[in-house]
Amino acid sequence: MSTGPQGIQGYQGIQGLQGIPGPTGIQGPAGIQGIAGVPGGPTGPTGPGSGGGGSAGVISNISVYTGPNSNVIANAVSAGSSTPVTIWSNALPNGVKGRSGMLSIFFNLYSLTTFASNFAMDYGFYIDSTPISIGESNTVHYVQTTTSSYTNSSNGYPLGTPIVTGLTPITVPLYIPPSATNLVLSVANLTSAMSPVQSVSIAYTSNNATTSGSAGSPATYLPQTLFTTTGSNTYTVPTQVGVGGVATTVTGVFIYCWGSGGGGLNTYYGMGGAAGFSSGYYSCSPGTVLTYVVGSIGGGTVATGGGGLPCANGGGGGGFSGVFTGSIAQSNAIIIAGGGGGGGYQQSFSSPPGSYGGVGGGLTGGIPGVVVTPGTVTYSTHISGGTQSAGGIGAIAGSALLGANSTSQRSPGSGGGGYYGGGLGPEFGSSLGDSTYIGAAGGGSGYIGGLTSSGVTTAATQITAVSTTSSDFIPANTSSPYYSTPYGRATQTGMVVIVPAVGTSPVYVGVTTKMLVT
Repeated sequence: MSTGPQGIQGYQGIQGLQGIPGPTGIQGPAGIQGIAGVPGGPTGPTGPGSGGGGSAGVISNISVYTGPNSNVIANAVSAGSSTPVTIWSNALPNGVKGRSGMLSIFFNLYSLTTFASNFAMDYGFYIDSTPISIGESNTVHYVQTTTSSYTNSSNGYPLGTPIVTGLTPITVPLYIPPSATNLVLSVANLTSAMSPVQSVSIAYTSNNATTSGSAGSPATYLPQTLFTTTGSNTYTVPTQVGVGGVATTVTGVFIYCWGSGGGGLNTYYGMGGAAGFSSGYYSCSPGTVLTYVVGSIGGGTVATGGGGLPCANGGGGGGFSGVFTGSIAQSNAIIIAGGGGGGGYQQSFSSPPGSYGGVGGGLTGGIPGVVVTPGTVTYSTHISGGTQSAGGIGAIAGSALLGANSTSQRSPGSGGGGYYGGGLGPEFGSSLGDSTYIGAAGGGSGYIGGLTSSGVTTAATQITAVSTTSSDFIPANTSSPYYSTPYGRATQTGMVVIVPAVGTSPVYVGVTTKMLVT
């Protein structure tokens, strides 16, 4: 039996419902972060993830160093003390209070009393009483490496370590509280004291004619103070001297001068006058070169004291002794002690013969003595000593620094040297109204106008009775511990004593402080 034909395919059934979604897949890795922009640019473009622009900051001045003697230090500071002492403070401006920033400090100390090459100190800065940290410490140990009137630096050159100059100041980051009031500089552990006032004392109480030690070892250095070799020379003020085994800084000199006595006394002429005395203090820096003159008798030049030249029977004038800042001239004079006038021959009444030279000054040189009756000395009314403004009068007047000379080389005494010299006695047979005699001369005047502080100038005492004994003709102020016999007596030359003064000059402080406030 055979199969019939295939039937037609039926219709497709309806699609079933969608199944439930499967779980979420794992999240992929994050993308790479964008490059950061350049900071600080005020308007520059910023890249992906860039930072914003920063502020440039403002400089605020706190103090300004105006010169080497800006301010005297606030307090005296003892040597060796470990307790900090405030030497400077300055009010903080409102612009730095409550702000952070970078503090820049330069300071310097100055004094005529120089800082020695081994001077050392510790210094620190404070906001009120709170120390400012400088590096790893609150203080800096400073050591001076060269002798100078300054610490730290001078004209930009460093003088010690660590180096601090105007171009290389101390720089520290700092926050200043809103309630802060002052920036303070304090010091401690000084190797030599500092003072806000001038202090001066004399180093030695006698005339040391010899030296001990050397200028390089000042703890034992005692410079020569007594000078008796006649004529002119120079004296250099030392930097330090030894006082009680301690090296002490020199701040000036005390000066003591005795002029030369006048010449005189042999068979024909009488005694010259004794010398005057002057003393006082002169402030000067170490290393100052002074010119001194030790008066001689009858030298005739300012370099020998200006005593007039001797003549046939008249004594030479005694030279002044003095100290000058440069060449020997009135304009350079610091101090002068007047020389005595020369003695002169007198024809009548004297036994032994003679007339007596005027004493050295003092503000005024002495008048010569006249023997008008046996044994009695009176004083001329026509011959005089030098003053503060003119030479003494006589047959020839004295002049600046020089006693008058006899021009005819006969027999009067010559004038004593001084700030102004003494007048010349009359020639043989000329009385100038006093008597017929070949007369003695006037003394030279002293001078103290160049001293730093008040000095003393004193004339010798004129004798009133006839004498030929040298010890009767003594200079002024022989009781001084600096005087040596027989200098300054009649017929004896002069002497000069220069004693270093020690102590302190005021110390000045200058500070430049700025703060970069951010």
